[in-house]
Amino acid sequence: MDLADRIVMKDWCLFTGSAHPALAKRIAARAGLPFGRVEVERFPDGEIRPRVQGSLKGRGAIIVQPTCPPVNDHLVELILSIDSLLDAGAQKVVTVVPYFGYARQCKRDGPGDPLSAKVIAQLIEKVGADAIVVLDIHDPTVLERIKIPFVHVRAEEIMARVIRARFPPESNLAIVAPDGGGAERAQRVANLLGLPAVALEKKRDRLGSRACAGVQHCSVDLLEGKSAVIVDDMVTTGSTLVAAVHALRREGADLVGAVCTHGVLSPEAIRRLEEAHLPWLAVSDSLPVLSPPLFLQQFSVAPLLAKAVVKVARRVAGERPSRRLPESDGHNSTTLFG
Repeated sequence: MDLADRIVMKDWCLFTGSAHPALAKRIAARAGLPFGRVEVERFPDGEIRPRVQGSLKGRGAIIVQPTCPPVNDHLVELILSIDSLLDAGAQKVVTVVPYFGYARQCKRDGPGDPLSAKVIAQLIEKVGADAIVVLDIHDPTVLERIKIPFVHVRAEEIMARVIRARFPPESNLAIVAPDGGGAERAQRVANLLGLPAVALEKKRDRLGSRACAGVQHCSVDLLEGKSAVIVDDMVTTGSTLVAAVHALRREGADLVGAVCTHGVLSPEAIRRLEEAHLPWLAVSDSLPVLSPPLFLQQFSVAPLLAKAVVKVARRVAGERPSRRLPESDGHNSTTLFG
């Protein structure tokens, strides 16, 4: 941080909810901020009551709370914590939601479906947050529906560093998107590494409430004789990743691993990835991983989020600005979102 940032940030403090205190502590240390916890009282019927001890009068507050499983519990805790921070006297509240639950529900699949991502973003705004920081959200355009500033942090540069550190420069690698929706992300990572990018085509069939993914064919004939690293925004059930693994092997690629931002990793995901013999998976620390399998590596996004926090806190410390803040990728933060 430069001197101007340090002067602004001396009036801010960072709090963690119960979802991921370790990440919040890393962000606070990186940004040079005092660290505190929102204490959460839990009632027998499942209700919670977050409480901030002491006065925040005249200060700004940052609350770090990814909505990791159980998503609804951590989401309600975030909403109530914002109100608690404001009641404790916080002049401004910045919410940092590294993993933004409900983000995949950004389109209506049919009549009567809610736009859940939009509703959750508006709820955070309505309760009194002054800005939102998110990381590799599934569809950033949902945040354009709110009136408060937001920063969408991209993790591609740190993903590229993880891949570069794992494989020597002479490795015959290709960066692979498991579906068309991730093609741009894979291309950006490939550009950073000076490697070719390949996009697979995925078909998703819905049987009741279950979603089954199957990769139909490779859209670019660049895989035979190459090693492949799959890049995606998240791995939840592992079905998309496993389908991509099988498709890559059919195309003659030597699979060497995958890098995903958010490791939601449901119990069946670990089993599926082990059965598919995925040799290596790297995920960020946007979510806690309680029992990591042997093939899993974690990398930290705390430096990226700390940089975004300082930027947005400085912007909201004065008059409320335009809601569009520059995207942050940890390298080039001059491109306007949208």
